[in-house]
Amino acid sequence: MTGFLKSVLLLGALLALSGCYDEKERAERYYQSAVAQLSEDNREAAVIELRNALKNNAAHAEARRLFAEILLEDGKLSDAYRQYLRLIEQYPNTVDVRRLLAEIALDTGAWDEVKRHGREAFALEPENPDHVALMLIIDYNEAKRAGDLRKAAEVAEQARVMLAADPALRTALRLMIDWSATGPEPATALPYIERLLSQYPESKSLLLARLRALEAAGRTDEVGAGLRAMYDIFPDDDEISELALQWYYSRRAYDEAEAFLREKAGADHENPEAHMVLARFLQQIRGPAAAIVEMDRLSKANGETDLGLRYAAQAALIRFNTAADRNPATLRNIVERIQGEELRNDGLVTLARVQRELGQLPEASATIERVLTSDPYHVDALITRAGATIAGGDPTSAINDLRAALDQAPRNLAAVMILAEAQQRLGNVELAEQRLAQGVEISQSAPQPSIIFARFQDARGKTRAAERIMRESVAKHIDNLEAVALLADLQLRLGDNAGARSLLTRLVDSNNPAAAPLIRNLQATILFKENRIDDSLDFLRNSLDENGDGFDDLGAELQILRIQMLSGRFDEARALLDDLRTRFPNSRAIQIIEGNLLSLLGDFDGAIALFSDLLAEDPTELILVQRLYALLRQTGEVEKASALLVTSLELQPDATPLILLQALEWEANAEIDKALARYEVLYETESENLTVINNYASMLAYYREDPESLAKAERIAAPLVGSNVPAFLDTLGYIKLRQGDLAEAILNFQVAARGLPDNPTVAFNLAVAYARANRAEDARRELERGFALAGDSELIPKLDAARALAAELSQ
Repeated sequence: MTGFLKSVLLLGALLALSGCYDEKERAERYYQSAVAQLSEDNREAAVIELRNALKNNAAHAEARRLFAEILLEDGKLSDAYRQYLRLIEQYPNTVDVRRLLAEIALDTGAWDEVKRHGREAFALEPENPDHVALMLIIDYNEAKRAGDLRKAAEVAEQARVMLAADPALRTALRLMIDWSATGPEPATALPYIERLLSQYPESKSLLLARLRALEAAGRTDEVGAGLRAMYDIFPDDDEISELALQWYYSRRAYDEAEAFLREKAGADHENPEAHMVLARFLQQIRGPAAAIVEMDRLSKANGETDLGLRYAAQAALIRFNTAADRNPATLRNIVERIQGEELRNDGLVTLARVQRELGQLPEASATIERVLTSDPYHVDALITRAGATIAGGDPTSAINDLRAALDQAPRNLAAVMILAEAQQRLGNVELAEQRLAQGVEISQSAPQPSIIFARFQDARGKTRAAERIMRESVAKHIDNLEAVALLADLQLRLGDNAGARSLLTRLVDSNNPAAAPLIRNLQATILFKENRIDDSLDFLRNSLDENGDGFDDLGAELQILRIQMLSGRFDEARALLDDLRTRFPNSRAIQIIEGNLLSLLGDFDGAIALFSDLLAEDPTELILVQRLYALLRQTGEVEKASALLVTSLELQPDATPLILLQALEWEANAEIDKALARYEVLYETESENLTVINNYASMLAYYREDPESLAKAERIAAPLVGSNVPAFLDTLGYIKLRQGDLAEAILNFQVAARGLPDNPTVAFNLAVAYARANRAEDARRELERGFALAGDSELIPKLDAARALAAELSQ
């Protein structure tokens, strides 16, 4: 190599090195300039300088971190996440960034990312409380997804302990908000919500959680005020608008609702989103014609401006949907006159959907391609094309469009749900499951995403998971009859008759006229399933399944009759019953229902006489024995009830329902030895009957003080361990309480209380466990709840002990 060539190469290297240094120096100068701009509160200029810094040196850690922080403060979670992700790729052991990535993923419901970054953060600093809390919420989420409430309770207890040491621990607060809000007293979530709101005062999800907790606490005035305040913070948020409207709907205050929305909308040339909300309200409450009048008025007021054309397009869409004008040319002519590209593209997407509905598929496709030529990242256009592509049998191409849409809008519900459908069609079941779960989370358990996910899980044999999904949705949307029907079906298939009956009660209380057929069918199904009574007298009194076979010719009319009785329409029931007796004079089912109606009307003597006559004809008919026995005890004829039971047992000595009734009777009469002896005999032949196991173990734990009996109770109750049945968990909790294992007792009682929120004895048991664990405030709260549930009754088990505990805690 010549000396000249060596010199040239050396000079080139020096120049390249010099250029490298120049880029790094320029990046640093841009970064320092950004810091200076921020100190003067000039955020826009700072962002420009940071972009320049990163353009010159993509590895400038401080610039990327500051850029991410600004994006995060501005609420641009997806953009901030991408910047933090770039940072962690360059510097993988930056522990605080790992934690931030996990927390942002938690906000967006991306659980795979929560687990990935949360576990990495924990591995880097396992003693950091924030990282421990991240691991807890990961475990908690997995337990809830698996339906393991016992495990979820255990994790929640760990989070509660952590918060006692650090009340501001964000992730632990999130966990306790969810745990408390989904329990028997959702209002107990309020203190955790308020603490977290002090850190994030404009968090939509937290503000919504606060409203739900306030409503559960009966503080309805604050709910209304909170909704109005949220509307001020999020004026363009459709969900908040809907909630505000539902608030007024629930009170039938339609004039107030309209006045509120008009005030928020303001002048005709301002705030178009608020005017659109008003139009939706008018369409729902006053009818499509009222909405069209409003849109036409606004269109005329704004003339040929883009805003005026937007209102004209909305009026055209309403006319199309109501068949007043199904010609797509009407909408097209309006959209074509819009000058602004973004607004015109939005209108064209709407036009494409109209064209697809009319079957004009080539035209619809051409319209969408026109939008994407103008704006390749138009979210709604990408989603619309993806839907059409899937329908055309090409889910792979659809996924590309959906990923592009989600890059722009990571929490777009439509994109997430359609992506789940595409993954499912490709056989990617786990990916589909993740997307469906994300859709439910984004929508706050809205009915349609929940129904889709629940059916997906049910089809894969995960019926319990499906039931949990629908339970959480129906808790917020009892008015959605499709969701209620699916939940009822899942509960009945799981054998959860109590859950189905509780659901029925809520449905009846909703006073929804459209629910009548569902109420009738659900009640009938529950009744036919409840043809044996083997756990309590309450269950016996509430049972109306008189014939139990479900195949009689009177089926439909008997369903109507039962619903009339349950909903208190006794005059209608009496009239229908008289008609049925005339037409079917020999039907025992009708005669038994007549006895039930008499008892509901307070004519106990007439009901007792009728049941006695029927029983004389067939003294072995168990449903009659059980019904008459309950009525005799209810009217104070305790000796006659006992005599009936003795006589019936002589005829059917092995009838498990009668044996259980006798054991319950002896327990109620404080004849504990006789009751235990009865259970001992029954247990020998019914050792797999979980009701027998539960009642026997419970009595041993409640009434025997010796260690041997307690050990026996634990041994007998072993098959109940791992169950989520509330009554079983109550028994397990009491055994643990007796053994002094307070942590385990509390966990079992907490989960039992969630499943039996109306049972005062469970509340009293939990209060005792709290008190012994030196959690006096929690104990007082549970006692108050238990006393409220007990009302004026003096027959509630553990009532005296609860009063003694309350007196002790008041000192």
